[in-house]
Amino acid sequence: PNVVVKVVAKMMQQAKRMWSKKKYFGLTTAAWIFVAVIVLLQIILRVWFLQDHIFFHAEQVRDFFVVWNAWHSHEWITLGPIQADTNGVHLGPGYYYLLLVFALPFGFAPIAGPIMASVLFIAAWVVVFWFLATRYNLTLAVIFGLLLVLSENYFLYSSYALNMNVVFLFEALLIIGLM
Repeated sequence: PNVVVKVVAKMMQQAKRMWSKKKYFGLTTAAWIFVAVIVLLQIILRVWFLQDHIFFHAEQVRDFFVVWNAWHSHEWITLGPIQADTNGVHLGPGYYYLLLVFALPFGFAPIAGPIMASVLFIAAWVVVFWFLATRYNLTLAVIFGLLLVLSENYFLYSSYALNMNVVFLFEALLIIGLM
């Protein structure tokens, strides 16, 4: 029995060293497991509470009509509709092309908007976590990750499609690109 305990202890030490030293894209295996667990938890929570947090307001209807009309009339979206609260300012077309990528597989159903927002926010979470863990330290990344995932405002804001939802991901990518 003593030999078995020593062998198991030695194997555990080797596994621990391997896990803590081997890195993939700058993160250890344990960090990637943490990321996978958090992403899986986010997906489960979003699907579980999806029917309670689906919002389909006038702006989302307008956006889906713009995308639907562009797809069915075979016309490029070169300029989005006029923004409601500012006179004469048009929305850019980038959001509508991104919405089109998610609306097509779902047959232009309203569920495509929340799915797009959830995917963008989860991707942004992963990008910012990776950046903080590789640039600064893993402790800061874990604190950031848990605070953001446990935030109710983050969950609600990422539950419906708005033009501003793409900002979090692309802002993170821009800041990382400038560093």
